[in-house]
Amino acid sequence: MVLFTYNDYLSFINTYMKLHFSNTHNDKAKVITNICQHLSKLIQLPESIYVTLEDLGPSSYGETILSPMRKNSIILNSQLTTKELFYPTIHELVHVSQIYTGNYRDWE
Repeated sequence: MVLFTYNDYLSFINTYMKLHFSNTHNDKAKVITNICQHLSKLIQLPESIYVTLEDLGPSSYGETILSPMRKNSIILNSQLTTKELFYPTIHELVHVSQIYTGNYRDWE
């Protein structure tokens, strides 16, 4: 008998912030969700964030989408283990926070 399903877990954890996952595994989604919840206590994040895991190759860890069509979106490398997701997730969420608060400067 299952008392608490994975979707129940995500619904419970996402009471403040709504995370939308695509192309991800349950264990990686849990890690990313926990990072988002803890980081949202330290920096200002939007209420909704879209997270996609894609194969970005061996030399890229993640990206933050700057398009107005896909606001508050990050892409993380699907080749990363759950342990390796920690720093890239925080890095990309800091960019999301900077964009959300108007403090992001594109230096390129």
